Amino acid sequence: MGGGVRNVLTACSRPPDFTISLNPTSLTVQQGSSGTTTLTITPQNGFTGAVNLSLADGSGNSVPGITLDPTSVSVGSGAFSQTLTLHVATGTGTYRLQLKASFRELTKTADLILFVYSGSFQLEPLPSPVIVPAGGEVEMEVRLVPSPDFDAPMEAFSVEMVGQLVGEVEDQVRYWYLSDRSTKEKLVLLLRGPEPRYVWSYQAFPTILRVRLGPLGDEKGFVLGVAPCLEGCAR
Repeated sequence: MGGGVRNVLTACSRPPDFTISLNPTSLTVQQGSSGTTTLTITPQNGFTGAVNLSLADGSGNSVPGITLDPTSVSVGSGAFSQTLTLHVATGTGTYRLQLKASFRELTKTADLILFVYSGSFQLEPLPSPVIVPAGGEVEMEVRLVPSPDFDAPMEAFSVEMVGQLVGEVEDQVRYWYLSDRSTKEKLVLLLRGPEPRYVWSYQAFPTILRVRLGPLGDEKGFVLGVAPCLEGCAR
């Protein structure tokens, strides 16, 4: 009996607290525009109150040209969600931010990556066919047609390849976008061929490549081929 009473008293004596999370945790926003993410605050131990919100860089300093709306929310006894808007009037680049949520002595943080770009782009026609040897690798260059004012952090691009030969299993072609090798004029992809034991003859199929940068996007078709390994293969 005494132990049960102590456990109840311990639970009741825990101070009010809360946790926070963001979804999504990265935003790609055009310079001079705005983006949104959803903040969820989960009260613990009966927490309620007005929580102040702010943005800071990795050193805890405010970032000129990036403003947050709202900067305060009222939290009741249940889980609370609020859409946050980031107004962006800063230069292009990658900003690794922290959202700070504060109530008296309590401060919680959540990481947020902001990619800022300007201008627009289109894709040039793709090389075709692109042939990947079984058990080997090929680099594929995707040429961009940028507008005169185009600028963007290369890690903000996302690439999707869709086709019968493309996938994540051993008898398909896998691919990776190499942001550190890419420029504003071209994106570089690494394509890895299937395991040699699965490929005994040349195969080729129509494939679609989709490239996105926040709300911007373009896609092109090409022929993706897989060639058998002729020598030095462990089948």
